[in-house]
Amino acid sequence: MIKKFLQKIWSTIIGKPRGEDLGFTCCFCNEGITSLDPDPSDIVVVANIDKPKEQQAEQIFYCHMLCLKNKIHPDVKDLFVLDDPSKQNRV
Repeated sequence: MIKKFLQKIWSTIIGKPRGEDLGFTCCFCNEGITSLDPDPSDIVVVANIDKPKEQQAEQIFYCHMLCLKNKIHPDVKDLFVLDDPSKQNRV
């Protein structure tokens, strides 16, 4: 709610568009994700990874990259997409 309010004020003062609503809500902050948000992202959760593929289930959650970065434990390693955009094509 605060983010939307600040975006509205910012766009009024600066005169820039608020960004296209992408139709997704961040699973961390519950705010909408727009085309102006830096690095709109999704997280794919695969359940039953210890089972055969046909017993696994996937679900996609959408988020702001900054929200993910603020929520993930700092000791989690190898999150190259959070730190170095030049390595984002790495798989």
